[in-house]
Amino acid sequence: MTTLGGLDRLTNTINSNVSTVITLLKPWDERDKMHLDQQAILRQVQPKLAQLQSGIVFGFGLPPILGLGTAGGFELMLQDRTDGDLSRFSDVTQAFVQAARQRPEIASINTGLRTTVPQFRVDLDTDKTQTLGVPVTDVFSALQTFLGGLYVNDFNRFGRTWRVLMQAEPQFRVRPDDINQFHVRGRDGDMIPLSTLVDVRRVSGPEVIYRYNRFRAAQLTGTNAPGYSSGQAAAALEQVARKCCSWRPCTRAGARRSPSCSPFPSGCSGR
Repeated sequence: MTTLGGLDRLTNTINSNVSTVITLLKPWDERDKMHLDQQAILRQVQPKLAQLQSGIVFGFGLPPILGLGTAGGFELMLQDRTDGDLSRFSDVTQAFVQAARQRPEIASINTGLRTTVPQFRVDLDTDKTQTLGVPVTDVFSALQTFLGGLYVNDFNRFGRTWRVLMQAEPQFRVRPDDINQFHVRGRDGDMIPLSTLVDVRRVSGPEVIYRYNRFRAAQLTGTNAPGYSSGQAAAALEQVARKCCSWRPCTRAGARRSPSCSPFPSGCSGR
């Protein structure tokens, strides 16, 4: 078992509150029983994972061909073609997921769209910044360097290439008020605390917002149930979409017919 802390495998992003656990199964010749194949194991594990109260946990297999998608099964992009309220888009996405879970053709379906992730919002007082003679770019550069890290350069030594990254030590960027320890240089050469120029407050929002065909979108991943083909699962999703969307099929060059719809506040496109 391998644990990758901070890696979101479905979105291929780095976040502080996610983790990916890769579990290796025994060889096929040691799993010759029907209840020991990958899908059967996932069906046994998923109910236990759903009981965890400290987070949202679910299992999935890797795609049959690595590089084509992030998980085995199918992927669906739900589009917001009105650029409306994000919470409304999240409600539509969750309604679609819940409706799809009721279909016997669908074994599992999940989405990475979460609009309630705790975050910090930093608002810059541009008037005060200009009054003190501090370039706005210097404030943003200081925030990025101290909190997020900044790539400087590479150098060769001892037969290896080393990368130089600039960032504050972890103990100096633990709490929001640690920003008081960071300074920028003003017009007169004085060092001005960043806390006098920015306001930090707690907010909630999504970790990742996808763009699919220029529209804001939510990614959904799932698998078809045993005894049902991928085509039957796609047809079931199409029926679910017809109930919550204004469905409009589309085709792709060199590909089979793919589902696409435009729901009242949103739209979806399957791949």
